[in-house]
Amino acid sequence: SQGIRGEQITVAVVDSGMDIQHPQLAGQVRKNSGEIADNGVDDDGNGFVDDAGGWDFVANRPLQNDYQIHGTHVAGIVAAHHNDTLAASGPNVQGVAPAAKVLPLAFLNQNGSGLISDGVRAIRYAVSRGAR
Repeated sequence: SQGIRGEQITVAVVDSGMDIQHPQLAGQVRKNSGEIADNGVDDDGNGFVDDAGGWDFVANRPLQNDYQIHGTHVAGIVAAHHNDTLAASGPNVQGVAPAAKVLPLAFLNQNGSGLISDGVRAIRYAVSRGAR
């Protein structure tokens, strides 16, 4: 039953970004194997320098944060990985597809506003990175 838990699936979360350090999501980000992080070079030639994880279309840089926490919440619903060692530190849930990888993309800023053109760019980028 491949795919029931999200195996080999990339889900783009086109929203306000994502807390890429969140303990239930840090290992759930779809990595760009053609890119070397933080070397200042567009290794895979796709027009995005250092896009090893997600991309921030608001600031036009590699994703570093979540402008509003909404994207983190959505990513958690999709792919939060259950980890019993976190139970003492607060709520610990499992996403509906915990084996899926998320591609976090920001186009909404801290005010919840964003350009439609950035949303379209984010969707096109997601498709180029394997999201369906």
